[in-house]
Amino acid sequence: LGRDLGFQRCGLVFFFFYPTVVAQWEAWQTHAREFGVNSRLLSRAEIAAHIPEARRQWIGGVHSVGDGKAEPELAAPALAAGAWRSRSRSTV
Repeated sequence: LGRDLGFQRCGLVFFFFYPTVVAQWEAWQTHAREFGVNSRLLSRAEIAAHIPEARRQWIGGVHSVGDGKAEPELAAPALAAGAWRSRSRSTV
């Protein structure tokens, strides 16, 4: 896009309660690796080791070191301008 999006790498970590969510993340990781996304699933034991005082019993989690966020005030106009330049139109 050639513009500052205000992107900051801050990582991502979150935990799950349901086996179906674990399965969804396992499937997602297969695709994410194809694009070089550095993400891994966390076991119940790993979560408990990092947060021993937690009252909830999560069954798993995900940790993505390279994840980040952009500043909406910068990213939205830059993405819109990029879409316009590529002649794509949103039908939302």
